[in-house]
Amino acid sequence: MREEGTIEEVLGRGIKFPNMFSKITKKTNVIDGVDKINQSINDILSTRKGSRVLYPEYGSNLHRIVFEPNDEVTEDLINLYTVRALEEWEPRIDIQDVDIITPRKNSDLGPHDADIRIAYKITMSNIEEVYVYPLRREGRAIKGSLEE
Repeated sequence: MREEGTIEEVLGRGIKFPNMFSKITKKTNVIDGVDKINQSINDILSTRKGSRVLYPEYGSNLHRIVFEPNDEVTEDLINLYTVRALEEWEPRIDIQDVDIITPRKNSDLGPHDADIRIAYKITMSNIEEVYVYPLRREGRAIKGSLEE
């Protein structure tokens, strides 16, 4: 059971990734609010399970679909891996919907690409947000970024 707190406490505040340090102000980039949650979603989905020594279960299994075709089975796997990872590692959100957008739905995407549209509600609030994770299967790596 979660402890009650303010929405600011739920959303959190932290260092923005990639971290940039200003030589002028002597400060680092800070991120908070919904941007902090979106950064966390991006980090979870782009981290391969087993890649963190101290947290081997952290991340997602999206790397397993790198060489799979963009068909309905792969879409179901992407959905499953996304929901499982976020439910396990992002307690600040309740997932409302996950939509997998492939080249069949959006011709601007490459033949092996997909966009994962995640609609979520922030826990302990009525704030609803949508984050789109760009799943880019290039070669052997999955690339996803807040900057893309």
